[in-house]
Amino acid sequence: MFTAAQDCWICVDTALRSALGEFDPSDSAWYLLEPMFQAVSARLFGLSDVGSERQADAERAALDDAELAAAVEAVEAAITMLEDRAVDRTRLELLTTILEPVAPC
Repeated sequence: MFTAAQDCWICVDTALRSALGEFDPSDSAWYLLEPMFQAVSARLFGLSDVGSERQADAERAALDDAELAAAVEAVEAAITMLEDRAVDRTRLELLTTILEPVAPC
């Protein structure tokens, strides 16, 4: 539970610092994907953290999952869209739609 809360705060921090032009959001993209990775791991393996012994194999399997692959693609598209840092209402609505796959079920 603490890790998920920490990841959420890192996402807020990243968003604020990126909006101010002080941070490259791609540097912390994994934190945005972590809740989805945990949800996919729980679905595939029955637990959200498989432990360090199986971590590499589990990460590969999770990244091959269509749900997580869609989330990764969504985050990459959002970061690309935000590179010029100009965000108006229309772009914000588009970003919200693009990032829908990131929300874990």
